[in-house]
Amino acid sequence: MRRLAAAVLLLYPCAWRARYGVEVRDLVASRPVRPRTVADLLMGAADAWIHRGAAIRARGLSPGFAVPVLAIGAWALLFLWNPGIRDVPSLQRGWAAARETGALARILATAGLDAFAVASLLAALSLTPLMARAALGIVRPRGDVQRSVWVLVAGALLAVPVAGLVYVHIGMAHFDVGFPVGPVGDAITGGFFTPTALAFAAVLPSAAGAAPAFAGAARLTRRLQALTAALVVLAWIPGLVLVALGLGGESARFLVAVAVSALCSVVMTAAAVLLRAPRADGA
Repeated sequence: MRRLAAAVLLLYPCAWRARYGVEVRDLVASRPVRPRTVADLLMGAADAWIHRGAAIRARGLSPGFAVPVLAIGAWALLFLWNPGIRDVPSLQRGWAAARETGALARILATAGLDAFAVASLLAALSLTPLMARAALGIVRPRGDVQRSVWVLVAGALLAVPVAGLVYVHIGMAHFDVGFPVGPVGDAITGGFFTPTALAFAAVLPSAAGAAPAFAGAARLTRRLQALTAALVVLAWIPGLVLVALGLGGESARFLVAVAVSALCSVVMTAAAVLLRAPRADGA
């Protein structure tokens, strides 16, 4: 557990590790390390990245840069689907090899499965604050009816692909919709769908947040999406460890596809949460 806790510290941002790393490592070395300690460190890593993302988002990524990154990332994940999740022999052989580690394999498979499921649901629910604010603006108009209608219509249009991606992910990973991929495939399936769902959802706060009346709802939406992004990154960890445990039975093509997919997912989620709202005078 102490080695695992030390490895978790590597997940923190470089600036955080430079400032607090030595102190926390000494603290971990001087006290008993339990599963809760590791869980607290993981939550701390997510929180550190969320706050770092908020600081960077103050500068933000311009839509002209972030949107192409999201579009290319979505197509890349779609292309990587076949050599990744559809490589059933590698998934089965990998699980057979990983299962030899005993209960650890099942714990990792469940952790990845559940973390991606929560991330997908959060991506869909992140649109709720802006949609609710837009509905309120129509029911109780205060001079922003036109903007409220626009946000409501745009949110409804964006909710269709988001809900579709979440449905496919949850259906495949939890209800065996499509073809069976086994525990390894179930653990990493969300990495191919959740980032794209988040990319669609991130468009709304970026566009609507320029209006002062929607700034509060947009901030709440971005916080939910930042939490989604952190969960996507954390959800890949048990999946990648599970893949590593099954190295003896997986093809090189499969391993490359999974590694590139994980990298693509992380880049996409970062671009989504750092997407800067256009200036009010340029909206």
